Amino acid sequence: MDQATKKYFEALMWPGDGFLLLDLLDRPAWMRDAACRDHPELDFHPGRGVDTRPLRKVCGACPVQKQCLDYVMKLEGTHAEGFWAGLSARERRRLRRHRNPAA
Repeated sequence: MDQATKKYFEALMWPGDGFLLLDLLDRPAWMRDAACRDHPELDFHPGRGVDTRPLRKVCGACPVQKQCLDYVMKLEGTHAEGFWAGLSARERRRLRRHRNPAA
């Protein structure tokens, strides 16, 4: 993507949004194969107390679960809320602490 196009799309962002429209354009190719794409009826950003078993079931059968986890672990702290790779944000924080105990 050239710089002019990048600046155009950056201008479309809401200030303080934390989510770049560019992210939609630069999504990794593996996302096309993600099982969650076949389940628009499921909310992968559930609130507290919501049954997450259906989300975990979809993620557990996903052919790109590992790529999803790798991707979200790099994004953490930006716009990585909700369920990714079958894990909640809290579970991913716990996993990150386990992987990097000195951090």
